[in-house]
Amino acid sequence: MAGSAEDLAAGFSVMAGPDPRDATSIALPDAGRLAALRPARIKGLRVGLPREYFGDGIDPGVRAVLEAALAALAGQGAELVELSLPHTPTPSTPTT
Repeated sequence: MAGSAEDLAAGFSVMAGPDPRDATSIALPDAGRLAALRPARIKGLRVGLPREYFGDGIDPGVRAVLEAALAALAGQGAELVELSLPHTPTPSTPTT
């Protein structure tokens, strides 16, 4: 995804903001704050990894990029924490 957390933050800054076609997007008061992210601020950051999002249905290429990004965060001191969102539908969960 990126060579550093700063590069990743810069990319996210470009994508930040509301999307009129995405009901899950929101307008944040200061979307530019991502560009101020520094590795020192990543140390001790807890990153939640929902089990339900890491199943067998992830495209191998997407999984590789995701794992590389998580490794980069961990390498800069972030704490990766596995968690569960039990009410999140998974590919094997019926949505009826």
